[in-house]
Amino acid sequence: MRLAHLSDFHLLAPRDRPDWRIRWIAAGRPLDFEGRYARAVRALRHANRADLVVLTGDLTETGSVAQFRTFADALAESQLDPEQVVFLPGNHDRYGPADAWENAFDGPLSRFPHVARGAHGVFLQRQGLHLVALDVTRAQGCLRSTGFFTAPQREHVQRSLLVVDGARRHAVVALHHPPQRHPVRAWHWVNGLDGTEDLYAALGERPRSLLHGHVHQDRRHRWGPHHVHAVPAVVMPREEPPVTFHDVAPDGELARVETVTPPPKLLELVS
Repeated sequence: MRLAHLSDFHLLAPRDRPDWRIRWIAAGRPLDFEGRYARAVRALRHANRADLVVLTGDLTETGSVAQFRTFADALAESQLDPEQVVFLPGNHDRYGPADAWENAFDGPLSRFPHVARGAHGVFLQRQGLHLVALDVTRAQGCLRSTGFFTAPQREHVQRSLLVVDGARRHAVVALHHPPQRHPVRAWHWVNGLDGTEDLYAALGERPRSLLHGHVHQDRRHRWGPHHVHAVPAVVMPREEPPVTFHDVAPDGELARVETVTPPPKLLELVS
């Protein structure tokens, strides 16, 4: 089985106005609707090579209804099967109306069933893979970009891992924020995951694989017994948007990681 991991699209809507708020939230990224949209479509089409596609948040720049509609359009162009995709939000997806994430999946993204929403995470078992997807976000002002691992998320993780450990399988846990604490306390308060110690305790002593976005970089490291994988942001102005593929072993462990860019022939389809 092959899993594709993508994150941080930061899609804009065609009529977004570049006021001070969106410029602040975009953090210097070019406010190029067409360029961002084209990169998203290319990356999603390339991810269609995988059996399962995990999107770890920041689908939109400011969480507006129009931006979620734009993401729905990109998914329609990619021709991904709704059963093939798992969604969880990032902090940018919560900068709009408090219920924008939920409304997006009752509206333009309603075809997609595997969505982490608040206390309702995703636990997906498929072809040996046991995936636990978390929503560690909440509505907050644009001066913070914090994640929150709370009691409902802890219960979801612990319930899911009981099933995984009972089947003697490897668990993959997906969230938007890096799971470990940032060494600078003030920066962690602004941009990190509140509750990282509780997450570490909930994971237990068996090795797990964790997938996240937020940092916009390709990172692979250990967190105690756990393997942590971050991916580059689709929005970043590189040559082409990277897509990270994981080959899943029969016991559910991520056996290999490969980050590739769409081939030239694919690029011509959306040029």
